[in-house]
Amino acid sequence: MLHATHITIATDKFKGGLSSLEAAEIIKKGIQSAFLWQGLPSYIQDSNYKIVAIADGGDGSAEIFKGATDAEEIFCRTIGPLGRRVKSSFMFCRSKKIAFIEMAQVSGLAMIPVADRNPIHTTTYGLGELILKAALAGAEKVIIGIGGSATNDCGTGMLQALGYKFFNSAGKNILDKRVGTEAFIKGDDLSRIKKIIFPTGNSDKAKMLKDVEFTVVCDVKNPLIGSKGATYAYGPQKGASKEELAILEGGVKNFLEAIEKSDDNFDKKNRPAKTLFVNKMSKAEGAGAAGGVGFALMYFLKSKKMSGFDYFAKLQKLKSKIKWADIVVSGEGMIDVQSFKGKVVGGVIDIVNSLNVRCGEYEENKMRKKIVWLFCGASQIKSGKNRAIFPMSDIEPNIKKRMNNEAAYLKERACAAALEKLLNVD
Repeated sequence: MLHATHITIATDKFKGGLSSLEAAEIIKKGIQSAFLWQGLPSYIQDSNYKIVAIADGGDGSAEIFKGATDAEEIFCRTIGPLGRRVKSSFMFCRSKKIAFIEMAQVSGLAMIPVADRNPIHTTTYGLGELILKAALAGAEKVIIGIGGSATNDCGTGMLQALGYKFFNSAGKNILDKRVGTEAFIKGDDLSRIKKIIFPTGNSDKAKMLKDVEFTVVCDVKNPLIGSKGATYAYGPQKGASKEELAILEGGVKNFLEAIEKSDDNFDKKNRPAKTLFVNKMSKAEGAGAAGGVGFALMYFLKSKKMSGFDYFAKLQKLKSKIKWADIVVSGEGMIDVQSFKGKVVGGVIDIVNSLNVRCGEYEENKMRKKIVWLFCGASQIKSGKNRAIFPMSDIEPNIKKRMNNEAAYLKERACAAALEKLLNVD
């Protein structure tokens, strides 16, 4: 493989805390250290590496958007997932009037201490506040990355901030008698919603959002309800107990019934059509993302959905950078079957495979097929044809030790891979 002279590195974030960009830089240093160790510091020049920061719509997505555009970060204070004011921000590209909001920075799981995590008590109100602030700044397009959420309120907190009102069976606003941190709709409020009042077209908030185009970015394909829905697929990792999962799921189903019975853009006499539409939207890919925020954005704000990988790959011109390379490097914390289904690793491999097929059409190009290297903390998948997997567990089996010093182990694993594959040193 001594003909290999161009390397493109595009990894996902790693579980130990390394961002996509940090992991890529460390892998690059590890590969370079192998050549230095062999006394070949100039074998692959620094200019022959391309590093591409990639995200899936979760943690780190806004920073990657900023780095790929001329966006500025606009700081503000909003309601956090626990109903208290927190420092937050969004990215705004003034030249194109595009805002990028990372939900993980305003309603994110990482914002809450482990002991306090519970989607029964969290709200997306702050996400709605950021949407309004982006519109006020002049955004005509708002892109929202919804990975890494702490919530399961079906986006009702967000809708509350946007001017929607929610009433109980007695016809009273479900928040009328609440104060302080309880003034924001949370996961356990869904079961009491019987009617939804949509903001009027002449309200200030409705006017602000009237001509704004929304895109929701995420790689989650789960429906809203059921065993693979928002609650049961992601509720446990957000801190919900088995009993609380049942409460949340019941609340989400009740919320859907409330939507069907509430007046909006549907003709009042055409309830059956509305019921069918709500049911269809609840089953749409990504409706279950972020505890139902995916559904709320698509149903109430008419958001388009886009794969996180596809969005950032296009933004970063990833395909052209992979086409340029001989070796393509990717990776994530744990490589398993799911890694190849819409995530960064799978997306990178799909691009490589498409380019290799075209390369293989010509006999003289068969030796130029691209090789994929995958780095990870551990892997449930074995290396395959044109795909080598290098888990850090080969060096340190103890996951806690790896996570506590992930950068050092990742660099060491990248160095070992280069020695093994490039220089044929065991």
